[in-house]
Amino acid sequence: MSVLMVEVDRSTMAPADVAAKFTAYRELFRTRVRDNDLVLADRGPADRMVHWWRRTWPGHTRGGYPPVALVVTGAGPVALEGRQQAVADLSADCWRGRWCREVRDYNGDGWRGYDDAVPVVATTLELLAEHGPLGPVWWRFGRSGRHSLTEALENPNNRAAYDLRQAAREDEQQRVHQELMDSLVCIDCGDVPEQESTWEYGPGGQVEWTRRPGGRCRPCHQDRKERLEREAEEQLEAARAANAGLRPCWTCRGSIGGKEDSKLELREKARPDRLECPECVQARAAKDLGPLMLPVPTKHELVAALVSTPDDPWWEDRVLHARLYPARVSRV
Repeated sequence: MSVLMVEVDRSTMAPADVAAKFTAYRELFRTRVRDNDLVLADRGPADRMVHWWRRTWPGHTRGGYPPVALVVTGAGPVALEGRQQAVADLSADCWRGRWCREVRDYNGDGWRGYDDAVPVVATTLELLAEHGPLGPVWWRFGRSGRHSLTEALENPNNRAAYDLRQAAREDEQQRVHQELMDSLVCIDCGDVPEQESTWEYGPGGQVEWTRRPGGRCRPCHQDRKERLEREAEEQLEAARAANAGLRPCWTCRGSIGGKEDSKLELREKARPDRLECPECVQARAAKDLGPLMLPVPTKHELVAALVSTPDDPWWEDRVLHARLYPARVSRV
């Protein structure tokens, strides 16, 4: 730091007049003049323009304008504290800096750019007398607490502070992403996906598979799907074979399991007490016909049954119905 401007305020001016001085400082620091350095002789006029204060005080390595130190005195501690705050509020446009954002980060956060801001540090004459200019006596406008001069001149909420916050956010995102990746490990083969989620589209553009936590990878999902379809087909064929060996449907005389490939076809062996196929059961319910009642065996059939078993697949059910419902009328 090659230059430090100092303003001593004896509490004889209005805070607004003191704050106006920082506006004048900024206009002074903005002033550009022609640099007559011979090294720049071959450059254009615009490239040879430099800030006046940099030519006057070379060697300034800090970014932004030279700092201004405000030293107040002439009142009690409480009044001086309030005066410093009032000057800071009235001159905020000069020292606060320009708000900047990285739109691509999508976080709503940002930082202050101080290229066109005047760094202002304030203290009291009493603190300077007690601790000296290198002690923790300086309050940087825009920060809290008092610091040494070097610490006070550090720009608050600058790009470096933003980068630290952004790095912490990215670390958290990476942690969450890794946890998600760990949860997407295939439960069958242990495959780790390269993407957070994967969609596979079937006929008609419908999503037929999505990788989810506790799920399977695409090959294992397809293998399982084919295995389940194969097992369901085998179960259906076994049910068809078993039902074909049972008595037929009482109403349509077709398979008790129903028509093959129909929506209502039984996919398992029919129960022994089933009398109709699913289609006939549905039709009976639609017509509100009530439960199926088999014909009562005639006397001739009962006598014949004593000699030999009747050639009637529903004979035992007809006898059972007659025993369970003895008072009913003999009808289907």
